[in-house]
Amino acid sequence: MLRLIKVQDLGDCLDVIHKSFITIAEEFGLTPENCATNGAFMPLSRLNDDYQKGELMYGFYEGNTLVAFMQLNKVNDSTYELRKLSVLPEYRHKGIGKGDVRICS
Repeated sequence: MLRLIKVQDLGDCLDVIHKSFITIAEEFGLTPENCATNGAFMPLSRLNDDYQKGELMYGFYEGNTLVAFMQLNKVNDSTYELRKLSVLPEYRHKGIGKGDVRICS
């Protein structure tokens, strides 16, 4: 189930982002020193700032477990930019992004 993220969910979202991005960071030898902007090292303050700016954030839940995250930034009236697409490694390649999705509040 896809749900709109609320401010109290941001810590859980950051955890999903970190766990999702760290696999690639480790594979390519990325560290906070050589790639500080990588999602694996993102501080909560950055995610909170985006939330306060009004960027739309959605979480995909299996039961009560947040397993994926995405953020949408409105570029103009007809264009949105997908940001921070993150899926926990153990949930990858299971079809989360396929099929019909209903958004719940």
